Amino acid sequence: MVHEAPWDHHTSWSMCPHCGELHDGAAAMTSDHPPTEGDVGICFECGGWTVFQADGSRRIPTPEEQAEIDADPRTQHTLEMYWKFRRMHPERWPT
Repeated sequence: MVHEAPWDHHTSWSMCPHCGELHDGAAAMTSDHPPTEGDVGICFECGGWTVFQADGSRRIPTPEEQAEIDADPRTQHTLEMYWKFRRMHPERWPT
């Protein structure tokens, strides 16, 4: 059974530029809109930040973008919640 939240959006298939995980969706944290060019995402597999491109693929943030991501309390909260979730599910991410 697949559980989808109302804010989950199917996207074109793309690989995480950090770990190579294949993704076909995104979940918005602050709206119910699908990602658009320039939106920031986090890879569910590795926790790396990515930036959506116009074609739906993801790329590594530029140093300037990464500095903005690192300074934003919203993205820091997202990252904290990501790592908390991972610790709650060691069967998915064994150490």
